Amino acid sequence: LHDALPIYVNHKLARPAEREVLATMSPNFVEDAKTQSTVATLDLGGEGLPIDRITFEVKSKQFQRAVGVELSTNGKDWAYLAQGVIARLPGPDFTEEDLSVSIPETYRRYLRIRIYNRDDQPLQIGHIQLEGLIRYVKFVASEAGNYWLYYGNSKIHAPVYDLPDLLSRREHVTETRGVLGSVEVNPAYRAPAAPRKPWSEQHPAILYTVLGGAVLAL
Repeated sequence: LHDALPIYVNHKLARPAEREVLATMSPNFVEDAKTQSTVATLDLGGEGLPIDRITFEVKSKQFQRAVGVELSTNGKDWAYLAQGVIARLPGPDFTEEDLSVSIPETYRRYLRIRIYNRDDQPLQIGHIQLEGLIRYVKFVASEAGNYWLYYGNSKIHAPVYDLPDLLSRREHVTETRGVLGSVEVNPAYRAPAAPRKPWSEQHPAILYTVLGGAVLAL
């Protein structure tokens, strides 16, 4: 027999995504006879919630329905976002069900949900949960002590570091969870200077006088 060659196997620990419920709503569904669907519009009250999954409470015992999701910034103009399927399939030993629809993460204020019933009876929908990924701020602390977290500048790009990749390759990492204190105003913050107006807006009287003289001359 020939000498066996060495074999290397890489192992990467994968953890399921952690989510939290960002909003719970009980919208009013209306029937759309033209598309044979049930439609509900969700108003989140403002933009900013990072939603990437919608979970339905359904009281119907057996069903399978296609679900379409649209988004809008003003509640009038709608754009396609995603499509999925919700189902409950009862069986003799257990009931297979999936009541969630995953969507690309969106921060929009308005969402429109359309459940396609076709010729079936509309589903008995209870509340709807809007969910998003739980995010953690992790950093390597050089020493124990107090650290400041600055936020609020919408013009700063999201930083990209190699720390997530480094941590994912280590199974056992000692972590210390800190406690956030009260929010304080940054004493070193200086508001940016107001944009300088054009000369014509700074001296409108001179501008109109010159234009009036030009018109008279013509």
